[in-house]
Amino acid sequence: MILGVDYDTKNIHIAALGAGVILLNLKRIPVWSPYNEVFHEASKYFFSGSPELVVVEAPIYIQNAKTSFALARVHTIITLACEEAHIKFTTLGATRWKKLAMGEAKVNKEETLKRMRDRFGDDVTDHHFADSIGLALAGKELIAQGLL
Repeated sequence: MILGVDYDTKNIHIAALGAGVILLNLKRIPVWSPYNEVFHEASKYFFSGSPELVVVEAPIYIQNAKTSFALARVHTIITLACEEAHIKFTTLGATRWKKLAMGEAKVNKEETLKRMRDRFGDDVTDHHFADSIGLALAGKELIAQGLL
């Protein structure tokens, strides 16, 4: 099983790619909750199922310092959860994972959502889920190419 992890300043979204795709949405966990609460909740998904690889989207740093800090904080929590669970993980920027997952680096959010819905069905409800699936697909491709 390969996990793809997308996040924003409010939620963490995980897709588990194995025999099929299982979409997990951690919207219950506000990322501004105390660190230990977010870490504990996120860790449940990394400790259970023993994924072969977790692919995390690289944080985007923008001019708004509060947003940049929030994204870096969530990224750190996710990668620490992986390290704590002794699970291999990698961080990929958007253009890299899109190239690996869809063959093109410059795919916008709407097109990514459409492609993931075409491939995995209407359970792909929003662009965060589409991105998390794309991240998992990129991880699968990295392993297939022997890059991890």
